[in-house]
Amino acid sequence: MISRTNHQTIGRDQISEFSLGVARGSVAANGDMTQTHVTNGPVLGVDDIVFALGGWHDGDGPLYRKLAARLRSLLEQGVIVTGSTLPPERRLAAKLAVSRNTVSAAYAELRLDGWIDAHQGSATTVTASSFSPVGAHRSSPLFATLLREHPDVVDLSVAVPDAAPIVREIAGNTSQHFKSTNAITSGHGYYPQGYPPLRERLAGILTEHGLPTDPDELLITGGAQQAISIAIRSLTRPGDTIAVEELSFPGALDAVALSGAATLALPMTPEGVDLEALERAVRTRQPRLLYVIPTFHNPTTANMSLPDRKRLASIISTYGLTTIDDMVLSDLDYLDVDNRPLAAIAPQAPIISVGSLTKVYWGGLRIGWLRANRTLVRYLTGVKASLDLGSSALSQRVAHVLLEHHRDTALWRNRQVKASLDACSDALRNHVPEWQWSAPTGGPHIWIELPDTLALPFSQRLLRNGVAVVAGPLLAARAGAGEHHIRIPLYRTPEVLVAAIEEMARVWKSTPD
Repeated sequence: MISRTNHQTIGRDQISEFSLGVARGSVAANGDMTQTHVTNGPVLGVDDIVFALGGWHDGDGPLYRKLAARLRSLLEQGVIVTGSTLPPERRLAAKLAVSRNTVSAAYAELRLDGWIDAHQGSATTVTASSFSPVGAHRSSPLFATLLREHPDVVDLSVAVPDAAPIVREIAGNTSQHFKSTNAITSGHGYYPQGYPPLRERLAGILTEHGLPTDPDELLITGGAQQAISIAIRSLTRPGDTIAVEELSFPGALDAVALSGAATLALPMTPEGVDLEALERAVRTRQPRLLYVIPTFHNPTTANMSLPDRKRLASIISTYGLTTIDDMVLSDLDYLDVDNRPLAAIAPQAPIISVGSLTKVYWGGLRIGWLRANRTLVRYLTGVKASLDLGSSALSQRVAHVLLEHHRDTALWRNRQVKASLDACSDALRNHVPEWQWSAPTGGPHIWIELPDTLALPFSQRLLRNGVAVVAGPLLAARAGAGEHHIRIPLYRTPEVLVAAIEEMARVWKSTPD
C-alpha cells in the first residue's frame, strides 16, 4: 500500500510526523493519541499515487488506457493492495494534469476487470490483488527513474554525472595504473570494513579538509545510500522517531520508511534546518536520530553558515542526539566557503559523517563511506558484512587510484557544473523571469519556485512534452512541502539544459492540455 498518515502540526513550526502503511492514529501536540478514522483500508494519498505511476503516459494509445494499464500494473505487483481507497477522480486528474474524463475512463476499465469497486457517492476501493503487499513503501523518484527507460525524454530527474575523464582513462588503460594484474586482483578480495589502502587515502583527504580521521574510523560502503540505510537500520527500531528536514534526499526518506520509524519533518529556513524548531522538537519529541544535509542541501541548495553549523553541533552535543551529517555534495563547492563538517566542530558528539565519490567521479562507481567513532564503525562493519561481506574489491582499488587525482578531478567537475549553472541562469532569466530561484554556491541543483503553479501537474505536462523533472512533493517529508517547486540537476551539458528550459518555458506559458 502507499499511504502517508499521522500528519500532525506542532504550533507554528509545522513539525509533522507521518508513517507509511495503515493509519494507526495521530500524535497530538501534547503527546496524546487521537483516533484516526480508517476506512476498509488505507486511503492512498494522491501524491503517492503520482509517485508510483511515474511515466505512465509513455507509448501509444489514448491517455485513459495508458493510465488504466499503469494502475493495473501497480495492482498486479501488489504496490497498491486490496482494501486501499484510491483518490477521487477530480483530485487525481488535477495532479496528473489531465481531464477528469481521462481518470473516469481509466477507473471504469479497472472496474470492468474486477480490480476496483465504486458506487454512487462512495469511495473507489481496490477489491483484488494478485500479490502480497511487497510494495508497501514509497519508491523515490530516483529509483523509479532508474527502473524505467525513456529514450525520447530529456531526463533531468536524476542528479548523477557521467564518468569523469580520469575514470575513463583508468577503465581504458588499467595496465598504466596497476603495475600488474596481481596489483588489482591480489588476495581474497573480501574487505568488510573496506580496502585498507583506500581507507588510508580517504582518511588523509578528510584530514586535509579539516576533519581529522583515522582509517579505523571509516567504513567503505556501496555508495552513500547504503551508508545511510545501514546507519538508520542499525541505530533505530520500528516505532522510533527520526527527524529530517521537511525537504530531503529521497533515498534517505525511503530508508526511514523501510525502517518502520516515524518521520518528524522539520521546517527549513533559506540556510537550512530551522534550528529553533529542531531544539524544540528534540526537547519535546526526543527523536532517536537526526538526518540532516547542512552542505549544499538536496534539493533546496541551502548552505548552512558556520555560526549555524556551530549552533547545530551544540544542539547535537547537548542532547546526545545521534546525527547523520550528509556530506555527499561537499566537494561541489564553487566559492570555497567554510563548510566545516559537524564532526569537526563537535568531535565528541555522536555524529556519523557520510560521503560518496559518486558526485565527482561517476555514479556507476558505487563507492561511499561512513565516518564515526571506532566502536560504532566496528559495529556497523558487522552489520554490513552480514549484508554483502564487503563492497566490490575491484571498485575500491580503482577508487584508491582515482583519489590520487582527487583535487584536480574535483576542480574539473566544479568547472563543468558551474558552466551548466551559468547557462541555466541565463536561460531562466531570458525565458521565464517570473520563476523564483537563488543561484547556489555549490552542489549540482537549481531549486525553482513556480508562481501560482503546482509542481506535480506541471511535471506531468513536461513529461508528455519530452522533459522529465522532479517535482518538490516527491522530495518532501510532509504534505504540502515543495508543492510549487521543481529541481533541475546541472550535470547535463549547457546546450541540453538550455533547450530543456526553453521547452519548460513553452509548456508553462501554454494552455494546459
